Amino acid sequence: MTRILVLLIGPSRVASSRVRVLQHLDALSKDLAFRPTILVTGSVHAYHLPAFAAWLLGAWLKRWRLGVMLARAWFARPFSLVFVHRVLLPPWIIRRLTRLHIPIIFDFDDALAIEGFHRTTIAQSRFHALVQHAAHVTTSTLYNADQVRVRNPRVSVVVSSVDTRRQPKKRQRESTLPVTIGWIGSPSTAPYLHEIHTPLERLAAERKFRMIVVGGDVAWRPLGVEVLHRPWSEATERDDLLTFDIGVMPLPDNEWTRAKGGFKLIQYMSAGLPVVASPVGVNVHLVEHGTNGYLASTAEEWFQCLQMLVGSTELRAVMGTAGRTFAEQRYDSSIARKQLHDIMRDLLTT
Repeated sequence: MTRILVLLIGPSRVASSRVRVLQHLDALSKDLAFRPTILVTGSVHAYHLPAFAAWLLGAWLKRWRLGVMLARAWFARPFSLVFVHRVLLPPWIIRRLTRLHIPIIFDFDDALAIEGFHRTTIAQSRFHALVQHAAHVTTSTLYNADQVRVRNPRVSVVVSSVDTRRQPKKRQRESTLPVTIGWIGSPSTAPYLHEIHTPLERLAAERKFRMIVVGGDVAWRPLGVEVLHRPWSEATERDDLLTFDIGVMPLPDNEWTRAKGGFKLIQYMSAGLPVVASPVGVNVHLVEHGTNGYLASTAEEWFQCLQMLVGSTELRAVMGTAGRTFAEQRYDSSIARKQLHDIMRDLLTT
C-alpha cells in the first residue's frame, strides 16, 4: 500500500491541523488507498500550560520531534508523498526529498506568507524554500495564494471547511431567555473582542442580551454586559455554537487579519446563525450584507447591526437559514476534500 508522511504543526486540538488536514485524512486514505504516517512537530502552546513551562517543554519536544522527523526524512524512500502543514522544514530535508523524487504538498493558513511574520530570518527562508520546491501549495485564501504565486505557480485555494452534516442547525424561536451573542476562538485572537467593547456596552443600556465567549480571555467583560466564559473543547464545540443566537467576528484591519480564512464565520453559518463581522480580508466574500449577516466597520455600524438582530427573531431565522445554505454549498468539508483528493491523486500517479 502507498505510504504518505503527514507533518503537522499541532495535534487535533490545534484548529488548523484539525480543520485543514485531520478531518479529511481518513476519507482520503480510503479513496486513494494510502496509509498515512502522522508526525506532530509543533509547539505545545495549545496545551494551556504556564508560559515558561510551555516554552521549556516545547523546546525539548521540538528537538526530540525534529530528530524523529530528520530520521524519517533520511529514510523516506518508502513514502510516495509528504504532506506538510505549517511545519518549516530545514533546507537539507527538502533537498533530500527532491533527490528522492518525493513530491511535497505544503499547506498553510493565516499570514505565514507575510514578510515579517516569522520571528527569524531562518524561518522566513525556510518558508520560501518550501513554497519554491513544493510540488503543490495549498492555502486558505486567495490573498495568501497571491502572496506565494510569484515563487510557485502551482498554488490552490483550499478553504478551511466544516462538515455541515455533523453540525446541527440552530432553531431561532421566541424565548424568555435573553438573546445570546456568541464568539468562539482562542486566547490569541480574543483581543479582537475589544473592537466591539463600546457597541456592546451601548447595546446593553438599551436591550437585554448576554454574551458567550468560548475559548477567549476570561478577563474580558464590557460594562453592563452579562458575559459567560467557557473553555473550548473539541467534544462540545458544536453544542456550544447552538447556544448562540448571533455570531460575531470583529477584526482590526492589518496584514495579518487580511490573511485570515474567516473560519469563525463559516462555523457560525454552518450552525444556522446570522453573523456580524468586520469587512476585513475574506470576510467581505463570506458575508452577503443584509442576506446572511452584516458587515460593520465602525462602532455605530456594529451597534446598529447587533441592535437589529437582537430585536428580531424572524430576522435571525431568515439570515441564519441563508448562512447555512451558503456554508453547505460553498464551505462544506466535502468540497475541500475533493480538491485535496484531486491534487494528491495527480501527484501519486505522476
